[in-house]
Amino acid sequence: MAAIPTDVPRAIFMAVLFLAFGIFAVTRPDKLRTAIENLTTAVHESAHRIHLTGEPAIWPYSMPLRLVRFTFGTIGIGGAALCAYVAYLGLSR
Repeated sequence: MAAIPTDVPRAIFMAVLFLAFGIFAVTRPDKLRTAIENLTTAVHESAHRIHLTGEPAIWPYSMPLRLVRFTFGTIGIGGAALCAYVAYLGLSR
């Protein structure tokens, strides 16, 4: 199924967002890791409030910065390339 021309601006917008996320992950992995840890702590705490287990909300594993940089940078830049390719396909048809 070919992309209709109205999807091209959306694909370009998504490519820009993915690229910004990828660049942020490569340049500031410490801030991204902190945000991920805060999210997991909040989810863990809310799950324990729902079930009333009373266990402490701790996240025992912290990803190394090199792994954060590589994983999320690759996802962001690869997602940007994929969205740019979809926009190219939409424009070429």
